[in-house]
Amino acid sequence: MLNWLTPQTTDFIASHSRPDLSANDGTDPSLAWLPTALQNAGMGSLLSHGAGLTLLAPSEAALHRWLANRGRSQADWLTDAEFVRRLLLDHLLPRPIDEAQLLRAQALSSLGRVPLRVEATMQGPMLVDGQQRRARLLRGDLRLGALRVHLIDRVLLAPQQSLLELLAHRSDFCDLTEALDRSGLACVLRSQGPFTLFAPSNDAFDGLAARLGLRRRALLADTGLLLDVLRYHLVSGRVAFADLPWGSQLPTAQGAPLRLSALGLIGSTDSEPLPVLPGRELHASNGVLHPLTQALMPPPR
Repeated sequence: MLNWLTPQTTDFIASHSRPDLSANDGTDPSLAWLPTALQNAGMGSLLSHGAGLTLLAPSEAALHRWLANRGRSQADWLTDAEFVRRLLLDHLLPRPIDEAQLLRAQALSSLGRVPLRVEATMQGPMLVDGQQRRARLLRGDLRLGALRVHLIDRVLLAPQQSLLELLAHRSDFCDLTEALDRSGLACVLRSQGPFTLFAPSNDAFDGLAARLGLRRRALLADTGLLLDVLRYHLVSGRVAFADLPWGSQLPTAQGAPLRLSALGLIGSTDSEPLPVLPGRELHASNGVLHPLTQALMPPPR
C-alpha cells in the first residue's frame, strides 16, 4: 500500500478541501436505485451479511448518464440480472474501507473486473478505474443495511483493450510493438492471459541497441535476440504495482527470474537497476503494463 502523504498534508485535505463525507446510518436519495439492483442481481443478502465489504456506488445521476450513453433505460437495465450483477461486482471491494482509508493513495481491487487506484488530491479522493477515468467521492461511510457504501459520481469501468491494443495506441511504444510482432510474441499478448509486461519505451530500445553494439534496425531484425530479451520482460499473471514482490523475484517467460530490490528497483544484468514508478501502470483486459525508461537484459544462458 502506498502512503506518500505526510500527516500535515492529510490533515489539510481532511479539514479544508474534501467534500462532506460525514458518516450516515441512513440512505441517500442518490442511492435510490441500489436496493432494487441488489435484489434483482440476487445479491440482496448483502443488506444483512455484507459487513465485511465496501461498495463504491455511483449516484443515480451518474448511473443515468452511463445508461443513456449505452442507449439503455434504467427500467430495462434493472431487469438484466447478469448485467446488474457484473456492474455491482465491479464496484464491490472485498474488505471494509472507511473514509479515512480513502485519503491515502493506494491500489484497490474489486470483486469484478475493475482494477482501481486511489489518488489523494486537493479536491478530495479520486478513484481511477481500468480505463484511466476518474470518479470523485461524493459521500463516505453511508450504510445500506449491513453494507458500507461510498457514493461516487461516475460508473467505474473495466479495461477494454488488450495489452497489444494498448501499446498500439501509444506512440512512445512503437519500437516495442514492432519488436513484439517480429519476435512472434504479439499473438501471445492478444490472448486471454493475464500477463504482466514491463514495457521499454522507444528511447529504451535505442539504449538497448547501443548496449549491444548494434544499430536499432539491426536489433529489430534479429528475431532470436528480440525473443530472448522480450521474454525477460514478460511475466505470467496480473501483477499490479502494489503487488510487486520487492526484495524478491518474479519468474519470467524467458526462464531467468527478474530481480526486484527492496529499494524499489528492478535489476538488469548489464546496467544499474532502474525504478518502477507508482501510478504509471496501465491496465488492459488481459493484464497490466509497467512502462520502463530502460530495457532489461537477461543473464547469459
